[in-house]
Amino acid sequence: MIGKTYLSRLCDAELQLALQSSGAVLIEGAKWCGKTSTASKASSSVLYMQDPDNAGSYQAMTDTKPSLLLKGETPRLIDEWQMAPVLWDAVRFEVDKRAEEYDCIVMTAAVCDFRPEEVALQKIKKEEKHSLELIKNPDILSGIKGNKDIKKIGFALETHNAFENGKKKLEEKGLDIIVINEKTEKNDPFGGGPAPRDYTVIGKKGENEHFEKIEKNKMAQIVVERIGQLL
Repeated sequence: MIGKTYLSRLCDAELQLALQSSGAVLIEGAKWCGKTSTASKASSSVLYMQDPDNAGSYQAMTDTKPSLLLKGETPRLIDEWQMAPVLWDAVRFEVDKRAEEYDCIVMTAAVCDFRPEEVALQKIKKEEKHSLELIKNPDILSGIKGNKDIKKIGFALETHNAFENGKKKLEEKGLDIIVINEKTEKNDPFGGGPAPRDYTVIGKKGENEHFEKIEKNKMAQIVVERIGQLL
């Protein structure tokens, strides 16, 4: 940021933690809320897809060899990547290749199941009438292949039939462990803070453990211990 002083934000630490634990991070939010500034602060190189001097050549690269746009010191920010949706697959493929270097992958958060089919580049006026068409997002965890010996750990939020739905996800996504968070009247997983919650851990061989009223940091330690037993 030229001529401006960056003011630290609450999400800075969260972003750094995500970069340390994930191959790529998707930052979402309202337009002009500061996503680019926050991401730029944490990046070692930046690609601005809307750069008027280079936008044409960038678009041409996405049609021929999108991996060229990923070249650069990491972490690398790709700003306004939705202008060339193929970049999503390029990044996912690159992360998948790098996964061969790891022993396990822990996917602690998920993007929304659906996203708008069209992205408005300008503010939508409230007096205008609109309908919102949604399309399904790629399943990132299912798409990670890598070395067959890599252990994959996932999380799931369920509102009903938690054990059955969680076990189904574990099998469909090829996971070794899935941690289930069930939303009930007595167990609300939403919101921050260390409030105790209920969790169920299911293993690849069908084994399962239920934990009641346990704090998040303690649950995290248990998950790490279970991963250690796999390696």
